[in-house]
Amino acid sequence: MERIWFHVACCAAGLAPLHAEEAQVPPVGAVLVLGQQDLSVFEDPDSYKDIACTMVRSQPSLDFDLRFHTGFAVTFPLRELSGLGASTVAVVFRITPENGTAKYYSRHFRTPAVVEHAGGRVRVVGNIDVGPGKYRVDWLLRDARQRVCSAHWEVQAKVSGSYPEAALALGPGEVEPPETELFEPQPRAAAGPLRVRILVNLGAGEDTPAVVGILRSIAREPRIGHVSLVAFNLEDERILYRQADASQIDFPALGEAVRARPSGTIDFRQLGDKNSVAEILRQLLAMDGASSEAVDAIIFTGAKAASDHGISGETMKLLGNVNCPVFYLAYNSDPAGKPWNDAIGKAVRFLRGHEYTITRPQDLWTAWRDLMSRLPRGRALLAATPLDRTSPR
Repeated sequence: MERIWFHVACCAAGLAPLHAEEAQVPPVGAVLVLGQQDLSVFEDPDSYKDIACTMVRSQPSLDFDLRFHTGFAVTFPLRELSGLGASTVAVVFRITPENGTAKYYSRHFRTPAVVEHAGGRVRVVGNIDVGPGKYRVDWLLRDARQRVCSAHWEVQAKVSGSYPEAALALGPGEVEPPETELFEPQPRAAAGPLRVRILVNLGAGEDTPAVVGILRSIAREPRIGHVSLVAFNLEDERILYRQADASQIDFPALGEAVRARPSGTIDFRQLGDKNSVAEILRQLLAMDGASSEAVDAIIFTGAKAASDHGISGETMKLLGNVNCPVFYLAYNSDPAGKPWNDAIGKAVRFLRGHEYTITRPQDLWTAWRDLMSRLPRGRALLAATPLDRTSPR
């Protein structure tokens, strides 16, 4: 049986011997075996309330990794665990696509001893990724006394407008556990002939998950066979990570480098003119250019900066010539609040490149299709394999 990741937190005091601020309930590694009692609960149309639980379900939402995310949050009084001593709470659920085969997921969590009449509540959160379609979810939580809290519901994941299902990472009726780490590995087989250099501006703010999601979508593109990567922080004027020509992005190494800053970073001022953002961009555009084969495209991505860093037409001349198309996938969560061109956008425009504003996941697909159509080999491949899903199965 496959497992799904859950986060369980005990909110408030009343746990013993833990202090309140340490009241985290860790998962146990073993897989729970599905029993006949669980199947009976799933088949019963009524919900069990042996434990006084309250559930909130989330509708599927499309994210920048081009996967629909759905899930639930369940709470119940902490006093429900009193008298059990140190034990476990099991969570099991079944998700069945319409006209598809059910998948079962389970996890159980070690709970500490709880004093009688403890206050506060326990919160259980679970997530799952699905492709387009309708699904039935049967869910249960069981404690050491075999008391059960259960629920049944249906969800539907659908794309809006002209956004094609084939562009998504998961196809209709597909179900997968979510990526529990932002920088989880993303294996893929080297595919098409395109070579690209990706220059990603990674800050430390709330935009980072969206930017990494965009990067994952680029990395899944089957028409790209070779990629080099430079991660940098333009605000801090630092290079965070470099990866030479490879068949796939090393996300774990990128994550380690991002988490290690500032001690693991390289100061831009070691590379050139410390006073010129244009010089920094020139260095990024030229990086690895002399030691690697010519690339078919240079792609900037990252959250739109709060300013253009005072970059001017005169300083733009420092950028020199670039012998391939240049693109900028600019994540902007608030286009009305940030309508200006930032430094990267100005540089891309100076180089006669193309900037795309990415606010919603649909924007990413539209931009990516246009970007690929502007590459000679990309056009040929686009015509040969229209709308092929970008996630290797």
